Amino acid sequence: MGIGGGVFLVPLFNLLMGLKMREAVGTSLFVIFFIAFTASYSYWRRKLVSWRIGLIMEGGSGPGAFLGSLASHYLPSSLVKIAFIALLTYVAVRMWRREEGGERIYYRKLNVPWLLAIGFAAGFLSGLLGIGGGVVKVPILTILVGLPMHSAVATSEFMIVITTLTGALTHGFLGDIVYINGLLIAPCVIIGSFLGSKLSVRLKRGTLRKVFSVVMGLIALRMGLSLL
Repeated sequence: MGIGGGVFLVPLFNLLMGLKMREAVGTSLFVIFFIAFTASYSYWRRKLVSWRIGLIMEGGSGPGAFLGSLASHYLPSSLVKIAFIALLTYVAVRMWRREEGGERIYYRKLNVPWLLAIGFAAGFLSGLLGIGGGVVKVPILTILVGLPMHSAVATSEFMIVITTLTGALTHGFLGDIVYINGLLIAPCVIIGSFLGSKLSVRLKRGTLRKVFSVVMGLIALRMGLSLL
């Protein structure tokens, strides 16, 4: 789905492994780097990555990820979790309502400052929530930039490689990464990422969007229940 995997890893580390929310966020970004690198290579071989759009947006995502990581370290865990749930819920609804066949390539009309701005926003949320930024970047690339779904997924994974590296380095400096947990999970997610990227290109764009939406909604519900 081009989302990096943080929407699964943060709940895994926080709810099942008992890490503090900032540790779950930091460790998630550490693992997501390996996921994104593997998937990005697979998509690159299929020539699905829009390099120009990805590189421009990452000019804003890097600084955004750095500032978001700092904010995640100092904000209350409950506030970060509520922000995480709100983001997933919005994205789930927005992607579900996206009309089939509604994609239009019009990114050439978008200027560089605008792409940098939305890249910064995605990077900030990545560092803040430990999500890699894909839950923001895929909808941005399809809804605002106008890329077809498969190209949006591939470009998102390429961008996530850079974003998560910045966020993980910052969280590592702040002591928010539990490396033993990350290293135990990393081999499994690398294999899953490779297989997932192969499946993604075989699915219809509408089906991929619906799957994306349902997964986001279910995870938002599970995280919401954990606050009760």
